[in-house]
Amino acid sequence: MNRLARVIKKWLSRRLNIRLIVIFIICLLAATGIFVLIQLQNPIIYSSARYVQFQDNLNVMAHELGKIIEEKNYTIHDQDEIRDEIQKAVANAKGLNRQAVFQIYDEEGSALLDGGKSTNVDLQEVLSYKLGIDAQKGNELNSERILAVYPLLRNDLGFLVGQIPFTQPDITPGDYNRTTLLSFIGSIGGFILVFLLLMRPIIRYIHEIESGVRKIAHRDWDYFIRVKGRDELSSLASNINWMTKELRDSFEKERALEQMKNELITNISHDLRTPLTSIIGYLGLLQDGRYKNEEEMKAYLSVTYNTSIKLNNLMNELFEYTKLSSHDTILEKEKVDLSGVLRQFIGEYVPIFEQRGLRLSLVVPEHATEIEVDIEKMVRVFDNLLSNAQKYSHPRSEVKVTLVQAQHEIVIAVVNRTDNIPEKELSRLFDKFYRRDQARSSRIQGSGLGLAITKRIVDLHGGRIWAESKGDTLQVFIALPKSESDEPR
Repeated sequence: MNRLARVIKKWLSRRLNIRLIVIFIICLLAATGIFVLIQLQNPIIYSSARYVQFQDNLNVMAHELGKIIEEKNYTIHDQDEIRDEIQKAVANAKGLNRQAVFQIYDEEGSALLDGGKSTNVDLQEVLSYKLGIDAQKGNELNSERILAVYPLLRNDLGFLVGQIPFTQPDITPGDYNRTTLLSFIGSIGGFILVFLLLMRPIIRYIHEIESGVRKIAHRDWDYFIRVKGRDELSSLASNINWMTKELRDSFEKERALEQMKNELITNISHDLRTPLTSIIGYLGLLQDGRYKNEEEMKAYLSVTYNTSIKLNNLMNELFEYTKLSSHDTILEKEKVDLSGVLRQFIGEYVPIFEQRGLRLSLVVPEHATEIEVDIEKMVRVFDNLLSNAQKYSHPRSEVKVTLVQAQHEIVIAVVNRTDNIPEKELSRLFDKFYRRDQARSSRIQGSGLGLAITKRIVDLHGGRIWAESKGDTLQVFIALPKSESDEPR
């Protein structure tokens, strides 16, 4: 039984429409009960109910008394004994039945025994009414009393007739209509009251959801609506919470993009101002003819050209970073042997490093290291890392590139000797426009976007990039995840 109750409760908690139907049925039953209770106070119904009750009790008394007279074989000569039995039966009766009076009539209708103060009746009319022969006559007989008849079949006594004085109340149509109207009003009021009581938890939860939606509409996106139960309302609350989280994430993303845009504009303005000022200055000198000889003019043109190239490189890297920062960037992945790519790439960079007095070495596994990547963008990653190592490595030092294949990822490391980098600045290496030489006009050329572009490409591949510094040794690590198809079987 308890298990069935739990199943029903669980079922109702998941279906709001079923709960509403059950609530309606309960309210309907309550309204019906109130209607019946009030109608029982209707004078006609109340009087009829009392009449039936007294009639049944009188019939029982007459039946029991008749059985006693028959069993004890009383005759017409035993009137005292019969009166004693009648008095005992009346004394044991309750309520209005204590006023019962019993008489014995012979078959001719003559009274043989009078059990007390009573009104003689016409036995033929009483029998006709009891047998359903003359209903109109019965109504006349019952206008002021209740009658019961029991045939005494033994000893030729005739019939035992019991009667109780009972007067039907004088009821007007107005009294009846008022009671009926009160019943309808009471049942409707009861229906509404029970409905409101049973619906109160549901209405309260709806108000809670409505209040939560209003707060969310006013951008209180940290507010979450309480999820109660597992019905349609709880599902609605859960979906609103999900929508709120999506809105909050979207807003934070837009705010981050806006902040990034402002920072980008600020940094661009700063980085463009220096080369443009230089270009405008030298072009002004050339335009005004303020140079001593042709060699000085050529020197001015050389500086202007080199600065223009630097500005062009800056614009190209800025465009590339902006394109990679877009949310709709698509990687064109293909399966490649990363060890082979690095061998070819390092081979092209060795002469460039040797011109600067640097040694470039590579340590990779002998076997193929297959992984799915966008090869064009990964070449850009390696180019940025080696270019950065070339610019900042100590003279006559070694730059070492290693590749290690782990179970679920491939780790590439670029190690070089350079100035010590404090721990707090390591994480900033991959910020856009960050340069270890804080002076933007440093002799070391660079836009400050190379490592930021590198990090963005690694992020697009679902990988990780970080730096570690030990004394004058800097290590930059890249971990690229392998897909299931990349892993050996």
